[in-house]
Amino acid sequence: MQTTLVNLTALQNSVGLSNPDIEGLYPRWITLAQLSNPTDTSIESTGSFITHGDQRRERDLKVASGFPEVVMGKKDAIVSGEILEMLSLNEGDLIEIKYDLLKFLPANLKGFETLIFDYKPEKEGDLSKGQLFLQMLDIEQEQLLIDFYKEMLDSYGEGTGLLVDEFSEFMGYDSLTPLYMVLDSIFDSLIREDFHLHMNYTILQSIDKSFSKWPSAFGNAIFLDSTYLFENLLEMIHSNALRAAERNQQESGQIEGVFTVVEDYMRVNNVTEGEYAMMAHVMLSDRMQKYMADDGSSAGVADALNRIYSGSERVLFETTGAEMSIVERAKNMQMMKPILTNMFHTIIFFMVFLSIILNQSLVHSDVEERRYEFAMLRTLGHLKSQLVHLLFLQTALFSFPALILGVIVMLLMLVAIRVGVFYVLSFPLNAYIDTYTVVLAIFLGVILPQLSNLAPIRDIMASSLRDSLDIARRSGKGDQISISMTKLKDFGVSPIQLVIGLTFTVVGFTVYYFVPLAVILNQTYIFFFVMLSLLMGMILGMLLIGSALVPNLERGFLTLLMLFRCNKDAKLKTIIKKNLQAHAGRNHKTSLMFMITITFLIFCSSGNTQFEYLIQSITSAVLNADIALFIANVVKGAAPIVINEKIIREYLDGEISKDNSIIRGYNFIGWTLNEVFTKSTSQGQFEEMWIGFGMKNLEFYGVGVYGLEHTHLDEGLIEYYYPEETLSEVVDSEGTVHTGYGEREVLKLLRELSIGNRSGYEYWGDQSGLQSIEYESAQNQTQTSTQLINIVIPEAFRQQLPLELGDIVELKVGNHGQQIDFRCKIIGSLRRMPGLWDFSAYKPAVWITPGVIVSQEQYDYIVKEYLKAFPNEKPQYEARMASIPEGATFNIPKKTLQLTLKEDVSRLEMNRLTNKLVALAGESNVFGFNVRKFKEELSTQMIILLATSWAVGLVLFLMTFFQITVSLTASLKEDSQELGVLRAIGLTKSSLTLVALYEQLSTLLSAILIGLIVGLVSSSMVNTLLMNFAELPFVLLIPWGGVVGMIVTGLVTIVVGTLIGVRGINRKNITTILKGQA
Repeated sequence: MQTTLVNLTALQNSVGLSNPDIEGLYPRWITLAQLSNPTDTSIESTGSFITHGDQRRERDLKVASGFPEVVMGKKDAIVSGEILEMLSLNEGDLIEIKYDLLKFLPANLKGFETLIFDYKPEKEGDLSKGQLFLQMLDIEQEQLLIDFYKEMLDSYGEGTGLLVDEFSEFMGYDSLTPLYMVLDSIFDSLIREDFHLHMNYTILQSIDKSFSKWPSAFGNAIFLDSTYLFENLLEMIHSNALRAAERNQQESGQIEGVFTVVEDYMRVNNVTEGEYAMMAHVMLSDRMQKYMADDGSSAGVADALNRIYSGSERVLFETTGAEMSIVERAKNMQMMKPILTNMFHTIIFFMVFLSIILNQSLVHSDVEERRYEFAMLRTLGHLKSQLVHLLFLQTALFSFPALILGVIVMLLMLVAIRVGVFYVLSFPLNAYIDTYTVVLAIFLGVILPQLSNLAPIRDIMASSLRDSLDIARRSGKGDQISISMTKLKDFGVSPIQLVIGLTFTVVGFTVYYFVPLAVILNQTYIFFFVMLSLLMGMILGMLLIGSALVPNLERGFLTLLMLFRCNKDAKLKTIIKKNLQAHAGRNHKTSLMFMITITFLIFCSSGNTQFEYLIQSITSAVLNADIALFIANVVKGAAPIVINEKIIREYLDGEISKDNSIIRGYNFIGWTLNEVFTKSTSQGQFEEMWIGFGMKNLEFYGVGVYGLEHTHLDEGLIEYYYPEETLSEVVDSEGTVHTGYGEREVLKLLRELSIGNRSGYEYWGDQSGLQSIEYESAQNQTQTSTQLINIVIPEAFRQQLPLELGDIVELKVGNHGQQIDFRCKIIGSLRRMPGLWDFSAYKPAVWITPGVIVSQEQYDYIVKEYLKAFPNEKPQYEARMASIPEGATFNIPKKTLQLTLKEDVSRLEMNRLTNKLVALAGESNVFGFNVRKFKEELSTQMIILLATSWAVGLVLFLMTFFQITVSLTASLKEDSQELGVLRAIGLTKSSLTLVALYEQLSTLLSAILIGLIVGLVSSSMVNTLLMNFAELPFVLLIPWGGVVGMIVTGLVTIVVGTLIGVRGINRKNITTILKGQA
C-alpha cells in the first residue's frame, strides 16, 4: 500500500512540545483485514477496515467525543455493531482478524509475488527465482552472503547485520554461499498462507457510529489500540514462522534465535509503535475558534498548519516519492464557510426586518392608545419633553427585562442545540456568544424599541389638544405625509426618482466593482455576500411590488369570498371597502410580515431540500451505483492501481444467478487510455500519456479515452443519462446500414460498428493529408492509423468547435515525440454519462481533460496500433500489465466497480455484500462506498439545517402571529364606535362579524398569494441556477407540509381572533360603544 510513514517521536519533538498551535498529536494506522467468527466456521467471513489508534492519548485529548473511553488491553477490540450482526457475535465474544500481507504490496511490487509463488524455470539454464529476484533489484546475481552481510552492516548497523547472519545460519548456509541460493531456499519453502496473519480479539464494546474516529466512508470498522500493534504483529509472524518451520521439518529453536535478534534490534533502535505511525493526526489548540473565525480558512488554520508543516518536513519518510500538502487540504473550507455564513446572515436579515416592522407596529399601537391620556396630561400642565421622557422610560422598562429574558432563553436553546447536534451528528459543538451577537441583541432589544418611538411621538405631539381629546376624530397623519412630500418637492426632489436612482446606483456599483474585486482577490466571502445581497434585494423588490398590488387583490378576494356565499352579503361590500381603505397602513404591515414569513419558509426549506437532492443526485450520477468499489489514490502523483476484475466478476455472476439475488446489475470502469501508458518521472512520480482531440488546423484539447462496456447503460442508473444527440443511422465500411439504435443504445452501436472492423476503411485518396507518415527525427515521429474510430464526445466540444454528428475529427495519441493519429467519427454527443464525472456540456469543461468514449474493441485496437508503431513502449507496457491481476476484459485494467441493487435490500445485506467485495478486490486501499447508506446519513445530517430553517420560520411566524393579533385588536378597537353606529341604524350582529371577517381574510389571503408567488419564483431562480451548474434537470422540491400548516394556522388565527373580538363588542350595548367605552 502506498503510504507516508511518520517518525512520530521526531515530529512531536520538533513541533509538538513547544508549539502553541498544537493541543496534541496522535498516531493512526489503517489496514484491511478479513473478520470471522472463530467459534462458528459455517458463518461466512467479511472484510473490514482495521483502525489502530492510541486510545489513552486520544481520550486525554478528547478526540471523537462520544466514542467509548474504556482502557483497551492487548487483545481488546471495539467493533461496529453491524459486524456483530453479520458474524452472529455479541460483546465479550472472540472475533478473528486475519491480515493478508501480500495484499499490502503496491502495484509495482506485485511482480515479486508472482515470481516467488508462481514462477517455474521451463528449461535448463533458465534463471532461478533468487537470480531473477536479484536481477529485478539490480543486484549482482553472484554476490556472496558475506558481501551482502557487509553491505547490511555498513548501511543499517550491527543489528541488521547480526539478523542476516543469524538467519543464514538458521537456513544452514555459510558466509561464502551465493546470495541467490539462500533466496532460492527461502522462496521454495514459502507458501501464500505464510503471509496470512491472524489473531483472536475480545469484543470489548460495540458502537453504531464512527464518532469521526475513522472516515464514515469505510463503513464497518474495528478499532484496536496501537500501543500493542508491533507486539501483536511480531507475535503473529512468530506463530507463522513456527508453523512454516514445522512444515519444512526445521528446528524451532533456530526460529526462536532469529526472533530474539529481531526483538533486540527493535529495542536497541527504538522501533516501536510509539516511534512511527502511518499517519500523524494533529489537533490544533482552540481549533473551533480558528475554524469559525472570519479568516479561519486562510489565516487561523492555514498559518498554524504551515508552521507545523515547515517544522516537520524532515521527519516524513515517503515511500512513494509522491507528495500531499496538508495546507492545501485546509483550503477546502474556504468555499463552504462563506456560503454557510452568508446563509445565516440572510436569516438574520429576515428576522431583523420583521423585528423592525413588529416593533414599529407595537409601539405605534401603544402610543396611539395613549393619545387621549397624553392630551389630558398636557392640559394639566405637563410639558411635551416630560411626556417624551416618560415614553422612552416606559419603553426601557419593558425592553431591558425582555433583553435579559431573551438572553436566558438563548442560552437554554444553545444547550439544547448542542445536545441535539451531538445526538444527531456525534459532534461536540463548541458554540459561544461573540461580539456580533451581543451588538445585535442590544440593537434589537434596546435601541430599536427606542427608535420606534420617534415616529409615533412626533405624530402625537404634532396634533392639537382638540384633535387628541376628540376620540372620534381620526389622526391627521396623512397631512404630515403630504407636508413632507411637499417639502421634498420644494427642494426639487422626487421621492420616487430618488429611490429608483439610489437603487440603481447601489446595485450597479456593487455588481460593477465588488463582484469583479471579489473574483480577482479570490475573496469568496465577499462574493457570496454580494450575491446573496442581490438575491435578497430581488426578493424584497418582488415583495414590495406585490405590496403595491395588495389593495387590488383585497378587492378581488373580497369579491370571491362573497361569491362563495352567493352574494348574500353584497350590501356589506361598500362598508368593507371603506374599512380596507381606512386600515390600509396597519394591514399593510401585517400583510408584509406574512408575505416575508411565507417567502422565507418556501425559500429556505426548498433550498435545504434542494441542496440535499443536489448532493444525492451528483453522487448517484458520478458513481452510477448503489455500491461503488474503487481504489483511492491518497497521494498526488501516484500510479493508477487496479481491482481484481476476474474474481469479482465470477463472484457477482454467481450471485446474480441465484433466485434470491439482491443484485440488479454491475459495470466496471477501466483505466483511461492515458493511464494505461502512464510513465514514471525522474522525481519518482507518474505522468499520464497525453491524448489530443480536435480538428485539423484548429486547437487540440487533452482528453481521457474510456472503453466502456456496451451494457453500461443497461446496468446503471439510466435516469442520470442525458444525451444531447446521437446518430440514428450509420453506414459501415461494408455498406451495411445500422439503424434502429435509439439514444440509449449508443454504446451498443459503438460495439456493433467495432465487430469485424466494420468501421475500418482505407483513405487512399488522403485528401486531408492524414495518411502521410512523417518522420521528423528519430525522437519526433507521427504516424496515422487507417481504421476509423467511432467516438462519443461531451457536448462541451460542440460548443467549442464547429462539430456536428457524423463529422470526422482527429485523435492524437502519444507524447514525448512519438505520436499516432486516428480518424474519429462522432456517433453521439452527451451532456452527462452516468458513472463518468468528466462528461459536460459547459464550454470551460474542454480545458479540464474531459472524457470521450470508444468501444472496448477499438480501445484495444488503439493500444495495439500504438505499440506496433512504437515498439520501444512495449516492454514497459507489458511490465505494467504483468503486475496487475489477470483476466481483465480486452486487457483494460479496471479501477471502479459500479453495482446496482434491487429495491427491497436490507442494510445488513448491503453491508455484507460491500465487505465481501472489498475483500475480493485484491488491494489494501479499496473503498466500498454504499451510496444508499450515504443518502440516508446525509438526510440525517441535513436535519440540522432543516431544523434550523423551521425553527427560524417558527420564530418569524410567532412574530407575524403577534402582529396579526395586534393589528386585529387595534382595528376592532378603532372601529368600535363605527360598528356601534352601524348597529344603531339596524345592522345585525352577524353582519358586523362578517364585515370584520371579510376584511381580515381579504388582507391575509392577498398576503398568502403574494408570499407563495415570491417564494416560488425566488426558489425557482436559485434552484435553476444550482441545477444548471450541476447539469441536472430542474426539479423544485418544497416541503409543503410546514408552509400549508403555517397558512392554515394564520387563517384560523384570523377567524378565531375576529370572532372573539367582534363577540366582545356585540355583547356591549350600543350606548356604551358610542360613548367610546368599548
